[in-house]
Amino acid sequence: MRLASLLAAAMLSVPLLTAAAQAHEFLVVPRGDAAKAAPITVEAQAAHVFMQSEEAEKAENVRVELLTAGGKKTALALAPSDASKALEGKVDGPVAAPAWLVGHRLPEIWSSTTEGVLYGDRAALEAQGKTVRSVGRYEKFAKTAFVPGGDAAFWTTSLGQTLEIVPQASPAGLTAGETLTVLVLLDGKPVPQAEVGLSYDGYTKEEDTYKQMLHTDAAGKVALPLDTPGLWLARVAVTRPVKDGKGVDEEQLRSTLVFPVK
Repeated sequence: MRLASLLAAAMLSVPLLTAAAQAHEFLVVPRGDAAKAAPITVEAQAAHVFMQSEEAEKAENVRVELLTAGGKKTALALAPSDASKALEGKVDGPVAAPAWLVGHRLPEIWSSTTEGVLYGDRAALEAQGKTVRSVGRYEKFAKTAFVPGGDAAFWTTSLGQTLEIVPQASPAGLTAGETLTVLVLLDGKPVPQAEVGLSYDGYTKEEDTYKQMLHTDAAGKVALPLDTPGLWLARVAVTRPVKDGKGVDEEQLRSTLVFPVK
C-alpha cells in the first residue's frame, strides 16, 4: 500500500492498517518439557510457515527473556543454529509456573527499491546506486505461554509491548473445543477491528496461511476458537505512517502469542 493511501486512511480516523504479508513472523518456540531438570531449547524463529523457521534473525537485534512470577526476568543468550535455522537459547529446568517467554525483534530499516526489498535506509541504498521507492521500519514482538498455571492476573496483565496480544484468562488447562478471549493493544490502547490470524502447529505447510482470520470488536477483544490439541498461534500486524525526520515512511509492527491446548 502506498504512503498516500496510508495518510488518507489516517485522515479518515482509521487507527491502523494490516501490514503486508511478505515479512517473516517472529515466534518464540520452546523445544522440550519445562517440568524436567534438563535444559530446554528455545527457538526465536523467523517463519512464513508456523513452527518452521526459515532463517535466523540477526542475534544482535533479538531479545528473549524468561518472565516468571514476581516480575523476575532472565535474559537468554542466543546463537544461530544451522539445524533449526533459528536463534537458539537455553532455559535450565525445571521451571515453576507461571512463566512467559517474551521476545522482541528490535526495529530494522528495510526499503522498497526497483530491485526488491533491501536492508538499509534511503541514504545508504542511494549511495549504492539503488532507486528507493519507500522506507519502512519493522519491529516485532512475541509472547509464549511457557509454563501455564498460577494466578490468572499474571497472564491477563499487559507486558507493555508496543503491539501486544493479551489473554483475558489464564491459558492453563485449555482444551480442544474451548475459546480464549484476547485483547489487542497498540501503545497500550485497545485496537478495534484488528485482524487476528489464528492457526496451530501442523495445520498447513502453505506460507502466510492461517486457519482463521478474525477481527477484534469495538473494545479490541476477540474470542479464539480452539478446536484441536496442539501449540496455537495468534498473530496481529499493523502498518502506520511515520513522521520522524529520519526518512522512514511507515512503521510495520507485528505481534504473536503462542500457547498450548490439550
